[in-house]
Amino acid sequence: MGRLRAGSARVVITPPVGTPLSGYASRVEGSIGVHDDLYAKCLILDDGATRVVVIACDVAGFPKRFVADVRRRVEELTGVPGDNVMVTATHTHTGPNNAAGGQDWINVLARMLAGSAYAAWNNMRDARIGAGRGSCYVGVNRRNPASPRRPYWLYPWPDGPMDPEVQVLRVEDADGNITTLLVNYAAHPTSLKPPQKMLWLSRDYPGHAMGVLERAKGGDVVAMYLNGTCGNVAPRDIWFKPDSPPPLPRPSFPEDLRLAFKETERLGNVLGGEALKVAEEITDLTSDVRIRAARREVELPVRERPFPGPYLEKRLRETRPRQNGEEQEHMERIRSGHKTIQTEVQAFAINDIAIVGLPGEVFVEYGLEIKKGSGFKYTVISELANDSIGYVPTPKAYEEGGYEPTNACFLAPEAGKRLTDAAFSALRAIR
Repeated sequence: MGRLRAGSARVVITPPVGTPLSGYASRVEGSIGVHDDLYAKCLILDDGATRVVVIACDVAGFPKRFVADVRRRVEELTGVPGDNVMVTATHTHTGPNNAAGGQDWINVLARMLAGSAYAAWNNMRDARIGAGRGSCYVGVNRRNPASPRRPYWLYPWPDGPMDPEVQVLRVEDADGNITTLLVNYAAHPTSLKPPQKMLWLSRDYPGHAMGVLERAKGGDVVAMYLNGTCGNVAPRDIWFKPDSPPPLPRPSFPEDLRLAFKETERLGNVLGGEALKVAEEITDLTSDVRIRAARREVELPVRERPFPGPYLEKRLRETRPRQNGEEQEHMERIRSGHKTIQTEVQAFAINDIAIVGLPGEVFVEYGLEIKKGSGFKYTVISELANDSIGYVPTPKAYEEGGYEPTNACFLAPEAGKRLTDAAFSALRAIR
């Protein structure tokens, strides 16, 4: 047990206008403007013996080799071991396509993420930490078996599994001033949907939610978002009315851009308002902490080929060696004939608070299972941490079919259990 020191920082990472966007394969045009800046936000926690770094970045995801570069740079700048650095993506679908931005952009992005850690390290001070939880229903399961389009195909299912929990970590300085609010919730940042002419850079509704907190508590507060296991959870936006299909007409971009961003703002207000309430209710904070960290390398099986549907095979054929796309590294391995991919699960503990980093777009059922069995009072789970491995559906979803297992998953049905087992192993090591 030691005395807590903490530091946080945010760095703008908005790419040049014209950079292609990530999130929808059919949207290939370059961005045409910036609606709101993208950020890398960092929190460093230190108990005098162990120091951990969490970086949350407004992009869709990162390949493993990119994270290794960021970890190396952070270790050089701060001395924090790379194994104690967690790099997560908020998964905004209106952020940059990093591979399309070219190697120069990728190098700059790695430097900016490491720079956020260096800035946080230079802001280290005596601190106190506490946690709380609330709930909201910004998210909704999107695998409706009675979809008016196709079963299990990206259509809201209000009766399906989701995780309403909003978890907040509150970090204060020695004078009681909030320095950092870390928010955890599980829903895809896809309120700014196609048609494909949505070409403005944006953090989507999580960014607006973090803006609610930063405006309410003052400009020096760093509010950062860790997206939970939302592989099958979408935002509950007004364009869909599950009780009266077909869906309401969506905005026609760019003519109705204002309406689209108004809906994003509404969703952000709901989440941000709940997070603010939870943050204000956290009164039990402590400066006496014990910090632990663990990583688990995990080997995940690849499904048998040929893959279902033409899209997966097409993606595999079009993979280019050494690109820094979200899943390129693993697709290179699969294309060369390997039956498994190599990835990792990471976990930090601060007293009775656990932070778990999972790679990929993990179905919410796995997150709920990990939370239930973690043994910690608070279990913050961040998907798309340290790697991007595509979707991780449940075995039942493979049987059902639908978008995620058919169009966007290279992994075998047992992959989710292996990830979950690795998470429990890491959590036992830090309990």
